[in-house]
Amino acid sequence: MSEVATRRLAAAGVAHEHLHFAEAGHPIAPPPYGPATELVSPGPGVAFDMGGTPAANATARAAGWRRAIEFLSEHLGA
Repeated sequence: MSEVATRRLAAAGVAHEHLHFAEAGHPIAPPPYGPATELVSPGPGVAFDMGGTPAANATARAAGWRRAIEFLSEHLGA
């Protein structure tokens, strides 16, 4: 899905950047969300396998959050 969003942003001329962390799963959101060591997430009557490894997820989380802050500073002048 992120590739679809990236194409649409490019077509619209919107400043964006797509980071890809091949070994990471889905739990790479920035704080205050759960730890990167949680690889299974509860859902409504199911459990979701979030993928990745704790090390890869932690690395992707830190690098992605750092780059997001840099990107916003570059494009918003903060």
